[in-house]
Amino acid sequence: HHDGIPNIILEAAASECAIITSPIGGVGEVIKNNKTGVVLDRLNESSLTQSIEELINNEGKQLSLGKSARLLVIDQYSWIKVAKRMSGFTFKVLDHP
Repeated sequence: HHDGIPNIILEAAASECAIITSPIGGVGEVIKNNKTGVVLDRLNESSLTQSIEELINNEGKQLSLGKSARLLVIDQYSWIKVAKRMSGFTFKVLDHP
């Protein structure tokens, strides 16, 4: 089973935003904890507040997460890359009816 990646995650990553999220749907394909964003095990007020404060107080981490997320999106989710994957999938389906 595969869930899609919300566009807002890809857009925020492409904009070099530091992303805080929970591990829902396809988000885990893009946001890796402390590499391309912050993934909270539990999305509650205290964990969200703590993560926001940590990023506010650590601009280097903000920038690093944002830059890493952007590079991942450019490398894996550009329209050209997605189109190539989709055409490959389409040809595979057409070859095996």
